[in-house]
Amino acid sequence: MLPKTINSIWIGTTPKTNYPKLVPGLEVDVVIVGGGIAGLNAAYFLSKENLKVAVVEMYNIAMATSGNTTAKVTSQHDLKYDFLIKNFGFDKAKLYADSNEWAIQELENITRQEKIKCDLQRLPSYVYSATPEGREELESELEACKQLGLPASIEDRVEGIPSAITGALKFENQACFHPRKYLLALAEKISKNNHIFENTKVLDIKEADIPTVITDQGEIKAKKVIIATNYPIYDKGFFSFRMSQVRSYALAAKLKTPVADLNFINCDTERLSYRPHQDQDEKWAIIGAEDHVAGEEENVNHFKKLEELARQRFDIEKIEYIWAAQDSMSIDRVPYIGRMPNTNNVYIITGFGEWGMTSSLVSAKLITDLVMNRENSWSDLYDPAKIKPKASFIKFKEMLKRGLKNYFQYFKVKEEGDFTDLDKGMGRTMTLNGKKVVSVPI
Repeated sequence: MLPKTINSIWIGTTPKTNYPKLVPGLEVDVVIVGGGIAGLNAAYFLSKENLKVAVVEMYNIAMATSGNTTAKVTSQHDLKYDFLIKNFGFDKAKLYADSNEWAIQELENITRQEKIKCDLQRLPSYVYSATPEGREELESELEACKQLGLPASIEDRVEGIPSAITGALKFENQACFHPRKYLLALAEKISKNNHIFENTKVLDIKEADIPTVITDQGEIKAKKVIIATNYPIYDKGFFSFRMSQVRSYALAAKLKTPVADLNFINCDTERLSYRPHQDQDEKWAIIGAEDHVAGEEENVNHFKKLEELARQRFDIEKIEYIWAAQDSMSIDRVPYIGRMPNTNNVYIITGFGEWGMTSSLVSAKLITDLVMNRENSWSDLYDPAKIKPKASFIKFKEMLKRGLKNYFQYFKVKEEGDFTDLDKGMGRTMTLNGKKVVSVPI
């Protein structure tokens, strides 16, 4: 049986934050729009440079995608490195690998230096397959990983993966943690000498030598502005044509039969993700599946399908939390981190592609170096202005097809009042008093 309330284990086991609304008229060095893991990591790094920073969040910090993640901390971003070598070249693939391996260690360094207790656990990570074709993909990925110096190997059997496999690509010494315990502790450190504003909606940015951020609570000036809102709320780089949104689902369950400590995800059509979570004396299984492009697959009960799959694969005693999140996927599978195109003092962090735990630390380091006018070897790889036609072609075709479909569906609205069959978390375009609106049950 599923819980009646949609709420992640991370939100359910931590207190609600209560930072003030914006105090208008302030002037700081950097305004960061967005109080998730990207924004808070960036604020932490920038504060270490003795810059005055203000984080502006529309709701409460660490609640959206950052509070509804599975929180795997790994450089193993599905099967990524063979693709990167073929489409970006060896040197840039090496930078991607090294930057994300650096991020794992940096997270551990921060938690140790700041004495943050966030259930950080080192463990191996796997991508597995149950098909012969998938095994071939794993072999190709292994060869790429070896070239790049990643801690990779292939195993034919893995204790803890609850299905027959043709192989599993293993990365040693990866991690998982409690993201909100980390972020709330980090926010407390940041707010001692800087600002965190909640329940403050950014409406626009006036660009100038000293940009002005306009909010529903007033204005704040800054020398630099960083957009870290998952999907950009300020777009001068045509990101709407270069990204898509993917929705994913997860649950936290107690198991009758414990599973070994490992992260895993498969690379086949039926996606299944797992990681453990140890909270004092309690152990949880965090299970994810049912990824789909946001706005598609209407009337599918993804939580029910996730439950069915989880019960097939694991000896579940009780499911206590269910949740969902949306992630921005860049068209070339590499995040956009750096100065926003067509601006002078605005920076962008987006397109993590469901791997934000390490990507957020990479972005914090890179953005800080750019703000401080320091060289960073990662900047070209993550440049928001980059266009990789070869890497982007397939995704662009998918997005174009989907965009045309959504455009025509917009005109096929439901009749007035036809929304009674919608479940929570769903929405539909419909007609209300002669106008097109979106209906969402509450």
